[in-house]
Amino acid sequence: MVKNLKINPKKIKMYGAALLIVLVFIMLLTLWPKSFAYSECGQCEMLGVNANIERIEGIAFGPLGMQIKAIVNTTCYQRISADYEFKNGTIKLMVKPIGEAISNHCLCDRELTFNLPNHTKAKIIELYYSGKLLDKRSIIANNLSDGAEFCDSDVRYRPICYYRLAFMKKDPSFCKKTVDDKACRQELEEFLTLKCLGFHDEEYCNNIFVKGE
Repeated sequence: MVKNLKINPKKIKMYGAALLIVLVFIMLLTLWPKSFAYSECGQCEMLGVNANIERIEGIAFGPLGMQIKAIVNTTCYQRISADYEFKNGTIKLMVKPIGEAISNHCLCDRELTFNLPNHTKAKIIELYYSGKLLDKRSIIANNLSDGAEFCDSDVRYRPICYYRLAFMKKDPSFCKKTVDDKACRQELEEFLTLKCLGFHDEEYCNNIFVKGE
């Protein structure tokens, strides 16, 4: 004779919730390495005057892996794709346009978010757009270097690297190794003036740059 089995609703709910949590965690682990997102135009911090300077913006580490933020410039309404490659301690972030640009009369700066596995042996991060190297940094104690150590390693990359450093460091001396020293210095002064005007009046800001303080 078979006895009636008692069903405990509380235990069923508990086991169901636990199973759901496990499934969600497995799904996150599956999606995390390839997940990628980008912001709308103009939602990222401005570095530069005429156009946002393309760059690797930051890196963070979490329980599911590493998250890298970068900024690229595209034409407005341009669709883009992003992928990455990890080889010999270097993470290459590769961004490409998809299809033809709808309009070439408008520039859009986008903040990209790469969610990657936790590559503990990664030492260098490189950012590419359409195959062109935009930025290159070392990872030191889970932080990004300023990238100055790579500025002289490639003749084609050198002007971009020093131009970025001039604005990041707020130091016009880096402009000497860009394509146009004078233009770089003028843009940097305009950028710093605009930054200053966000906190002080026009007279104060003009006095700072006239006196070279």
